[in-house]
Amino acid sequence: MTLREEFRLRNFCFSRVSTERFFTFQWRLPGLAYLLYRIGTAAYTLTFLIITASNQLKHPGDLQHWGAYLTNWTYIVLTTYHVYHAIIAIVAFTLCSIERRSCLSRPGVDLHLALFYEFQTGRDDLGSEDSEVTRLSSDVTYFQPPTRWHLNILWILLSVSSTASFMVTLVFWAILVPTMGDGMELVNDDNIQLHLVNTILVLLEHSVTAIPVRILHVIYPFCYALIYMFFSLFYWIPDHSHVMYDILDWNKPGETTGYCLLVGFVVIPILHFLIYLLYRLKLKIFSAVYNL
Repeated sequence: MTLREEFRLRNFCFSRVSTERFFTFQWRLPGLAYLLYRIGTAAYTLTFLIITASNQLKHPGDLQHWGAYLTNWTYIVLTTYHVYHAIIAIVAFTLCSIERRSCLSRPGVDLHLALFYEFQTGRDDLGSEDSEVTRLSSDVTYFQPPTRWHLNILWILLSVSSTASFMVTLVFWAILVPTMGDGMELVNDDNIQLHLVNTILVLLEHSVTAIPVRILHVIYPFCYALIYMFFSLFYWIPDHSHVMYDILDWNKPGETTGYCLLVGFVVIPILHFLIYLLYRLKLKIFSAVYNL
């Protein structure tokens, strides 16, 4: 797919992707390794969500304060993605095993390569239900396809958690730490987990997942940021001391509006495009490995 094709309106949606790509690595590895990876990342993110939350929830009124931070929102979304992905992967692999199909072993080269529409040249009809991808997928299917909306939610969660994690890490290390009187006080175990390891997890996910990245899916992290912006405003209205971040201080409406426009229309699109470039780099390496 060329860069120009990425801007077709249909790419706001979720068509043209084989179901199996949500249940396999980009790289041709055994299904068992994929399942263990899913369980491992889900367990890791859920464990540290509980740990970091418990460290910050020591008093009765802390829950409201903890729940107001974008950092915690984003780690919850990241954890939800990994746990949800693990659950549907376990279900899919269980159904596969019950039907005694070979899903835990390493897939054949032809079966694996047939999943990737990016290398199916000259097939512009791939978006329809009767498309070549669908027919190829039915030929190589080793999972019962789940209800489609489950995968749509999964894809949205991946888009949102990826771009938002990059944004949280960037804002924390590039803006908050340098501008604090003693910024190094912010560098503790919880903040390293929430503001650095989160992005490492995203980079790891995008290095192995077979789920594609679409430029127009930037709309989903944009909507996420918009929701948080309105939340911060309504959180501030009843008590003007409810300022979670200096760049979202509604006591300075003009400055805060400017920051919101900068983040929404510059920062988020750039970060999402960087993730897209990582996806294209992965495809290029994949193409070189398999001589496509």
